[in-house]
Amino acid sequence: MPTRTRKPRPKRPRYDPALLRMALDVAIRDVGLPEPRKEYQFARKQLKRQWRLDLSWPELRIAVEIEGGIHMRGRHIRPAGFIADMEKYNRLALWGWVLIRTTYDMIADGVTIQLIEEAFAYRRAEAA
Repeated sequence: MPTRTRKPRPKRPRYDPALLRMALDVAIRDVGLPEPRKEYQFARKQLKRQWRLDLSWPELRIAVEIEGGIHMRGRHIRPAGFIADMEKYNRLALWGWVLIRTTYDMIADGVTIQLIEEAFAYRRAEAA
C-alpha cells in the first residue's frame, strides 16, 4: 500500500492580537469615529445573559466581534462555541444591530476599519 504524503499547510501570518487591537483603536481614532465601548454587555436584563461584544457603539447598535482562534480550532469554531455565538449573533440581528464579524487578518489588512466606516455611513443614512 502506498504511503500518503501530506501537503504542507500554508503558513499563517503570526499576529500579536493585543497589538492588532491597539492598531484598530488607532485606526478608529484616525478616521474620526467615536471611541467604542469595549466588552459591552447586552441582553443582561432582557434575557439574563452575560453576552459581551468586543467593540460596540450601543447608541447606534453597531458591534464588532473579533473571531480569534480560527486557525487553531479555538472556541469560536468548535461546535458548542459556534452554536453559542450563533445564538448571540441572531439575537443582535433580531434587535436591529449591525454586526461586523472580523478576524485578525482582516484587521491587519485594513478591511475591518473599512467595514466599521460603512456601518457608520449606513446608520447615518438611516437616520437622515
